[in-house]
Amino acid sequence: MFSYTNKQSAKTFDNLDMIFIEGDVNVLPWDPSLSKILILLRMCIKAKKTLFASAFAMQALIYLTATNLEAVRFSLSTILLTIPHIEYQCYQ
Repeated sequence: MFSYTNKQSAKTFDNLDMIFIEGDVNVLPWDPSLSKILILLRMCIKAKKTLFASAFAMQALIYLTATNLEAVRFSLSTILLTIPHIEYQCYQ
């Protein structure tokens, strides 16, 4: 059985030469159900593994690098509350 602290799991990860990750492009990288994929991406970055990231995985990779490899949880309500109210004027 593999776990986060099992030394055999770390050795098995070290034996991988290349990792391919692909997923649905409509899934948000900060979705809690995808936390294990974010952990795998973080491990690939830190171990300098060759990684092919397509669709969701590329978005998740950008998300991780933008948040300094720390997963930050977002919700639509917190995003909307942090955006300053902007008034638009129409020029004729």
